[in-house]
Amino acid sequence: MNLITEQEKISEIFLESRGYRVGTPCRSAERNLFMQKIIYHELLKAMVSRCFPWCREKGEVLNLEQKTITSVEVADMVGKEHKELLRDIRRYAKQFAESKIALGDFFEESTYKDNNNQSRPCYLVTKKGCEFIAHKLTGVKGTEFTAKYINRFHELEDAIKKPLTALEQIALLAQGTVELEQKVETVEQKVYSIENDMPLFGAESDELSAHVRRKAVEMLGGKKSEAYRDSKVHKKVFSDIYNQLKREFGIYDDEGKMKSYKALKRKNLADAHEFVDCYTLPAYLAEQINDCNAQIRMEDGADGV
Repeated sequence: MNLITEQEKISEIFLESRGYRVGTPCRSAERNLFMQKIIYHELLKAMVSRCFPWCREKGEVLNLEQKTITSVEVADMVGKEHKELLRDIRRYAKQFAESKIALGDFFEESTYKDNNNQSRPCYLVTKKGCEFIAHKLTGVKGTEFTAKYINRFHELEDAIKKPLTALEQIALLAQGTVELEQKVETVEQKVYSIENDMPLFGAESDELSAHVRRKAVEMLGGKKSEAYRDSKVHKKVFSDIYNQLKREFGIYDDEGKMKSYKALKRKNLADAHEFVDCYTLPAYLAEQINDCNAQIRMEDGADGV
């Protein structure tokens, strides 16, 4: 029976409203990933359509409602090391979360390029955020910072009110394109990680376990065989299949110990099923199974004499 969660049903309705036909792949994990991909591309198109609103009407000025300055600039204004200001803002963020206050009204996580063109963490600080920091300062420092950030935000407001020239619009468009491409690359990396580097989903690990179980039963001679009924031999076969599987795909922790087969990377799942199909018993185990099954056959033969 194919069970569909409420969230999956909502996703299907959304996709069908956009003109997509949603099938039902053989595994629910594949089905969910298929829907995630399409939704991601739909969101991407929405980002593009909203990124440059001035393109819709000739001469329209960009609508920059959210005015911010970086924490790097704020640190320079208050005469503090940037890493110290980051530590302060992160402490504020925890306090906001405890008080259920929206962090985005004050600070927003971001990155900037340092002198070596390396990406470093920073925050975008709103006018409210600057006011909050100013209240934490006392004496001349507080007065000086308040004057600086007020002047800075007036500069931003004046820049927004001034219509952009054609060259400025082209430059802004190019900058937006670069930023959008960076965000797309980040999302694509996450999608790739989901498809390949993440461990198995629950349904996938269950399928692999069931495949191992079928192979083990086959190697033991079936569920009615004496080897299958012998718990020691039974366990040895199961353990050998799993251990060979883990060695084949390098399922070890940092200390070199074998981890659960569930840690298998998703990109290796098809190869793992093929590996199980091609599994052969080591000689010592094959001999033990033959001995067990031959013993019951001999006993049956003796009873028939």
